[in-house]
Amino acid sequence: HEFFNKNLSGQKMIIEFITYIKTKVIFIYVATENKQDAFRLFTILNNRGVQLSSADILKATNIGEIEQKDKEIYAKKWEELEENFADNFDQFLSFIRNAERQDKPNENLLEEYEKMFKDKILIKGKYFFELIEEYNEIYQNVINLQGENLSNEYKNLIHIMHEGYDSKEWVPAVMYYNKKYSENGLVEFLKMFEFKFSSEWIIGSSHNTRRDVVNAVLKAIKNSSFYGEVLNNKEIFEVDTKVLQRELNGDIYKKRFAKYVLLKIEFLKKDVNIAVTSNYSKITLEHVLPQNPAEDSQWKKDFNDEMRVELTNKIGNLVLLSKSKNSKLGNSDFTEKKDKYLGKNEIFSDTVELINSNDKWTKVEIEARQNEIVNLFVENKHRKI
Repeated sequence: HEFFNKNLSGQKMIIEFITYIKTKVIFIYVATENKQDAFRLFTILNNRGVQLSSADILKATNIGEIEQKDKEIYAKKWEELEENFADNFDQFLSFIRNAERQDKPNENLLEEYEKMFKDKILIKGKYFFELIEEYNEIYQNVINLQGENLSNEYKNLIHIMHEGYDSKEWVPAVMYYNKKYSENGLVEFLKMFEFKFSSEWIIGSSHNTRRDVVNAVLKAIKNSSFYGEVLNNKEIFEVDTKVLQRELNGDIYKKRFAKYVLLKIEFLKKDVNIAVTSNYSKITLEHVLPQNPAEDSQWKKDFNDEMRVELTNKIGNLVLLSKSKNSKLGNSDFTEKKDKYLGKNEIFSDTVELINSNDKWTKVEIEARQNEIVNLFVENKHRKI
């Protein structure tokens, strides 16, 4: 060390080192009540300005349970996963926690995992790392849609769930089902689970209620002995269709689920064997009957003020577009709007169908489309091609 005289003999250097420790070094013992606080304190004292994540701490505690010769192997695998998930790695770990625990978390992610280790739900060390790797493979296959045996029907439904939902609470149930039953009944499970989950969202169930729905499905999967028991469990998939119809028949333009409803209609109208070819990089929600038609427009002749208040923001008057809105064309009369705006290079088949099937847009057409959309959504079955 630079503080010591390098010319001293070994014994004298040791004596000098001990003297240095006794006179120049202060040892401070610091204790915390839990590991989360311990690692937080370490970060502060280390003065690097970057706080350790739950993933960092889980890695450290589980690497410590592995034999020295295997530590590097498992550490490298973990680091590869961290790199692949980037900022979403903690979220991925929370998906696994929810799938394996089947109840709502009451603590932070690290403490939740510590409880699972304590309750013998998970085992530290190799088992833990191998479980994470197993779930990663499942996630890539059935959530990121890299699986070779997935049907287009399954892929299309997952695709709109990614696009339209405002949360990922549904992911653990799909992962856990696939973990237990592979592709057996996977499409039917997803269709029933998606309908239950989206219906609870639409009727305004709270975040806790939707989480309870997911946990009920997870528990049903855990307690089942074969996949048919899950698919035939009417209780966990039951939907109050009367309340659902009421919500779908209301003004939904500013509701967060409005876009999803029309994406689901796209799914239900599409041939199940046809794959989605676009990633829907842009999705806008457009009124056919505009919100603010010009006084001299055909809209004002076809709709009085009372009719416009009643119909403008209904799902029957809304379409998806794969382009940015154009306020000028958006207020045009139907024939011009149809030719120059709505139908131009459109990828959404339901929008194209509306344009091709209607030469005018009046109360009759809106109400007919309203009934079609609501009935199709509530029935949750593909329209016969």
